[in-house]
Amino acid sequence: MQLVGETRMPFAKVSAAWTSSKAATSRSIPDTLRTSVTGCKGLAADLVRRQAALIYVTDNPSALAAKAATATIPIVFRIGADPIQLGLVASLNRPGGNMTGVSFLVTTTGASRLQMLHDAVPNAVQIGLLVNPANPYAELDTREAQEATQKLGLKLLVVNATNEEEIGAAICQAGAARRAGARD
Repeated sequence: MQLVGETRMPFAKVSAAWTSSKAATSRSIPDTLRTSVTGCKGLAADLVRRQAALIYVTDNPSALAAKAATATIPIVFRIGADPIQLGLVASLNRPGGNMTGVSFLVTTTGASRLQMLHDAVPNAVQIGLLVNPANPYAELDTREAQEATQKLGLKLLVVNATNEEEIGAAICQAGAARRAGARD
């Protein structure tokens, strides 16, 4: 067995899982397992060019890149977003296509986190949300936060930062908006 790329699972576990899956199926499975744990679109395309037997991805951008790169090579994902909303699968119980995997649905917990924040600081009237607009979930996360703050009767201040240099400016922007709101 040849393993290309990296996985977070020890090689022995990957090898054992691969061997047991070969024994459990009547289909012929190539002896090469190629994996990717990177968000690089170029790597997904490279794995397709090299005719990988399987592509394994562990983040949302990699899953999107792999899906865009192939409709025939099996893709297994382990992601934090809803694979249906992301457009990876048709449904959770019958994914269809060449993709399947596990989702931890972390993007659907934003409303719960805002509720806990509100419970911890009940006198707060405005919540700041630092967003990386380059994140594919920025719009979804922002919309969810807006809905949650409306339900809680709070104001939401959204500030953007796409890199480390912009974070300081975004925090200053949020502070200035807070001070301006206190004067109103």
